[in-house]
Formats: sequence, structure tokens, C-alpha cells
Amino acid sequence: MNSNINPLSCTHAASETGRCRTVRRLCFAAAIGLAFAAVNTTYAQVSAINSVVVTTNLLATTNLPSAVLTVVTNYPSLISFTETNAGDPTSPSSDFFPIQELWQFSTNGTSAYLFQTNDYFTVTVNVTLTGNPVAPRKEAGFAFNDADGIINGQYILDTDAGEVVAFGGNLPFYASPLDHDFKSGETITMSITMCKDSDGSNAIIYSANGISSGVLEFNPQSGSPPEPYTLGGYFQLQGQDSAVTNNGSAVFQNISIGTPLSIAASGANSAVVYWPASATNYVLQTATNLTSTNWTTVNGQPVIGVIVPNTTPQSYYRLHAQ
Repeated sequence: MNSNINPLSCTHAASETGRCRTVRRLCFAAAIGLAFAAVNTTYAQVSAINSVVVTTNLLATTNLPSAVLTVVTNYPSLISFTETNAGDPTSPSSDFFPIQELWQFSTNGTSAYLFQTNDYFTVTVNVTLTGNPVAPRKEAGFAFNDADGIINGQYILDTDAGEVVAFGGNLPFYASPLDHDFKSGETITMSITMCKDSDGSNAIIYSANGISSGVLEFNPQSGSPPEPYTLGGYFQLQGQDSAVTNNGSAVFQNISIGTPLSIAASGANSAVVYWPASATNYVLQTATNLTSTNWTTVNGQPVIGVIVPNTTPQSYYRLHAQ
């Protein structure tokens, strides 16, 4: 795979020159130095995502009558699922099926958005998964669903094995360097970028707490997740054959999906910040900290990128819709 950086590829940059993150749903700035594919007019539909739809008790086979679910939905700042009393001493453990809850991105708040193979975007969310006890397993993370509503690929955390791992369906397998180190109750910033690599193949990038998988191509036979597909977050809890407390929760915070903003080295003392050519209704803004209320527009920017100095203190960049 060609490692050269250009606006039509999605490869590792020579170095990391700045850190940035999502500010609402209007912007995204990559902290891992990546370049992304230019996108077509389909991207405008992705940028219209403004809500989620929630589906509870996704698996009809769940047989835990005492379980109590509490759902909080306040997209994009917070979505949470809390399950309590997921145990039944009258049934053998072999009879239990997991409880599964799901949220999916939407443009209308009533139906899940159907992504196509030529939709390119970055999605990021802070995930806090807690299990009391940690076993039986509780898991949470991203879920790709096919047109029939079946999960067909996951990028998840789990409490019993401490995994941070992507697998299933057509997704390239990936075990994060954080794999087996995750602890119940920790918050992990999880990110997925859908893009094209420099060979023109559809690819995906996973990130956890700023650690990137690099560019992973989809299987040549599959090309990408099944088209169309839905994307969102899910929570799953395994029941137990005991009256002992079995509780779990998954909290999804600071959810964003939007235009990927990329950073690459450009000489010893500067970097180029760039984004898909189709995102012409955005301006680049900068601040010295993420909590600033004084983001300023970078002057003299071209259509898809701008060269910025390697300054001290560190600078943050975001794309802001006009």
C-alpha cells in the first residue's frame, strides 16, 4: 500500500502535529494524522444525521423476567442503558440468552439511517461500560447492522476479558493495544473512520484513546459492510442462574459523526490540515484549548486544506459548518 499522503488517500501521516476532537456534530479533527478519501454527494446525507433511534430488548429470546431496563436518550451528549436484576434462580444457566439494547444514527428520529458503501465519515464516542459483577459478560461499543437488523460486525469493550476488539461480518479483525487491559467502569474514546486507501479500496480505521489501528482494507470479496447498513452503539448483558445481583450499564457520551479532518507533516515546522473536497460549506477554526469559547477562523484557507505552523502551546483545529 502506498504510504504517500494526498487528499484522496487514507494513510498514516509522517508525524502527529496537533490534537483535535469533535465539537458537536459539526466538526471532527483527527488526532492520529490520517488522510481520507474525497467523497461524493452521498456525503451530504451523512452530514444530515441529527438524531438516533433506540431499540430495546432486541433479542426476543431473552428470558429474564425480573430484569429492569432504564434508558436515557439525549443525543448527541448522552445515551445510556442500565440493566438491573438480570438473574433468575429458577432457570439453569444454559437457558439464558443475552439482553441486547441498540441505538442507531438517524436523520429523522424515527428510522435508522442506511449507510452505503460510498459513505465516508468519522464517528467518535466516549464509551463507559460497567458490570456488577464483571462476569457474566457485559459488552458495549459500535454495531454494524445489516438490512435485516442483525448485527454484522462489532467494535467493542467487554467486562470479563477486558477486550478492546473489532470482529464479525465483513469487518477486518483488530485487537487494540488496549486489548485485555480494559477495566469495568473505565471510559474509552472509541472512533471509526470509513474511507478509501491509496489503492482505491474501501477501508476502515479503528481508534481507542487516540491509538489507531492504521488503515485496514475490507475483504476484497465483500468490499465493505453489507450495503445498506446501519451504524450505532449497543449494550449486551448475559443473564445468570442466580438471584445474586447482576447489573450492568453502558454510557455513550459526546457522540459525533461528520467530516474527517486530517493532519499531515509539511516540513519541520508546519503541518497541512485538510478535509474532503465536497465539504465546501465548512471553515477551519483554531483554539489553544478544547474548552475555549473563542474559536477563530483560519485565514487564507484553500478549498480543502491549509498549512498551519507547529506552534507552542499546542493548537486545536475543528471544521465548523457555515
